[in-house]
Amino acid sequence: MPPKKRPRSTETPAQGSRVLSTQVRLLAKLRMLHLTCCHDVTADGLASVGALRTLQSLDVTFTRDSGYHFSSPTNELANMIVPLTQLQTLNFHGCDIGDRGLASVCQVVRLQELGVHFGGITDDGIAKIAVLTEMRSLDLSGCSQLSAAGLSSLSALTELRHLCLDHCDGIADVGLKSIANFSQIISLSLNDCFEITDAGVSSLTSLHRLRALDISNCSEITDAGLANIAKLLQLQRLSLFGLKAITDLGLERVATLLHLQ
Repeated sequence: MPPKKRPRSTETPAQGSRVLSTQVRLLAKLRMLHLTCCHDVTADGLASVGALRTLQSLDVTFTRDSGYHFSSPTNELANMIVPLTQLQTLNFHGCDIGDRGLASVCQVVRLQELGVHFGGITDDGIAKIAVLTEMRSLDLSGCSQLSAAGLSSLSALTELRHLCLDHCDGIADVGLKSIANFSQIISLSLNDCFEITDAGVSSLTSLHRLRALDISNCSEITDAGLANIAKLLQLQRLSLFGLKAITDLGLERVATLLHLQ
């Protein structure tokens, strides 16, 4: 009896490979496409991705040293992204898409997960994300021009569950007051947001669903800040790496969290 043929996969990771536009157009039913570190992919190749109308997840992450930039963000991103009406997950980590590029991305209103790590985004660009009301996971790490004003414009994202603001140098205590309005948040990462102090941490006590918190390298946080963190009763994971101002007393406070792992 001849062996059964395995069904053709509809998920194709393409790390480190060159993707030709003619090949991409043949994958009419593709649902997931990863182009991580594909440094030879050009703007023309990316534009051809727009033909994959069933695509639900797209990752065009490039390493920061690849030198890749969208020379004309509005046109290139519009050609690639706007036709993908089924897209739910999109990662642009390490790509300098800027505010104009992000405006094109935000035309895909069904997006639920978006990553623009080191994307050159400012408060003006972040404000456009407010239309993505189904957003559940947002990674803005490395967007150093982001401030409290940008975060406050995201108040419409009531379904947000995961927020990453690592290396966002402009996020200070005022910005955390805006984050406190995201009542559904279960994961928050603030690694290397060195302007945050104990006063800002006190704003997070309203996040009753929070299960994971990373405040590594937020060197202004002291035992007083940990005392407020101890009020987050559902917390399971807590990262305190690089907090040089805390003592045993602060650790004793967070040690009372029953679900901490």
